[in-house]
Amino acid sequence: MEETIGKQVRCPKEKLLKILDANSIEANWMDGDGSDRAYFRLRASKPDHTWVLMQLHGHDKSALAIKNYDWIQIRELLEFEGVKVPKLFAVLDEYGEIVIEDCKDELLVDRVKFYLANGNWEGVQSVYQKAYEYIARFIKIKKNDKHVWNQRSFDIEKFTFEFDMFLQKYLVGVKKISLTKKESDQLKNDIFDLSKFLANRPQYFVHRDFHSKNIMLKESKLIVIDFQDARLGPCSYDLVSLCYDPYVPLNVSQRQVLFESAESYFSKHLSSEIADEVAITQKAVMLQRLLKALGSFAYLTCELKRGDYLKYCSTAIECLKDTYDHRWPYLTGRLIEKLNTK
Repeated sequence: MEETIGKQVRCPKEKLLKILDANSIEANWMDGDGSDRAYFRLRASKPDHTWVLMQLHGHDKSALAIKNYDWIQIRELLEFEGVKVPKLFAVLDEYGEIVIEDCKDELLVDRVKFYLANGNWEGVQSVYQKAYEYIARFIKIKKNDKHVWNQRSFDIEKFTFEFDMFLQKYLVGVKKISLTKKESDQLKNDIFDLSKFLANRPQYFVHRDFHSKNIMLKESKLIVIDFQDARLGPCSYDLVSLCYDPYVPLNVSQRQVLFESAESYFSKHLSSEIADEVAITQKAVMLQRLLKALGSFAYLTCELKRGDYLKYCSTAIECLKDTYDHRWPYLTGRLIEKLNTK
């Protein structure tokens, strides 16, 4: 039976007071994300300080109990690589909770919306530039078979699983679109071919969900969160996630400007080979990533009841209009037409 996400801290207050060296503490539940984690802001009067308590459930809670939670391992790796991540203050493994730095409440999406509302395109470009620098650091991380992220990848099975989620949760579940036997066969062939193409490209460290709600700003510095699912994947994956992020109200032209700016940055600070690989895989990754997002939005909204994520679907579909590729013609042709007309 799936565990219900509660609104109470599990760790006894007396233990928190001792760990955080405070004489009083108040815990306030925070609106979370689309995950199974719950968050609480801990506030102490003496010393005057705040922390965030991350409460885990299900598999994550079990992994923490045996000291094998991916978030902790990958946080340490990213910090070593010069990526700013939340500081770790306490691991309460017996309660399935972690106390981390309070990165406050401003997300990248909030800053971008502020800049756009004030006509500050230079501000938008500046904050994205900082994010490109982090992606470049991701790409430069050396493979190590002992690292958890290096033991999983965006392989054919993973890509096809995410495509299937789009088909079941969004195409059928939300749009109520049914396909003929011929269409279904064409689509399955295209999905396999695209998945095989991406799975066979060179692979690098991929955050896996690098978008504007997983990047926070604190004192103008970017802080990366929600990195526990990092894995091997195409070097364009995180850049596509960032630039073609449905949460941000950018038009397609603006997104392409940002993407091309990152390609230029990679060519200068990484290598022309990396920049070329980004260009080669861009549209295929866009297609896979955005269709996966549609499936996730449907699942979060209709099944998990986590809020109205369907409002972001039109933006995702708009980004897909120019992804036609003769190698997977039904997937990028007729299917996209169906999404835009029904």
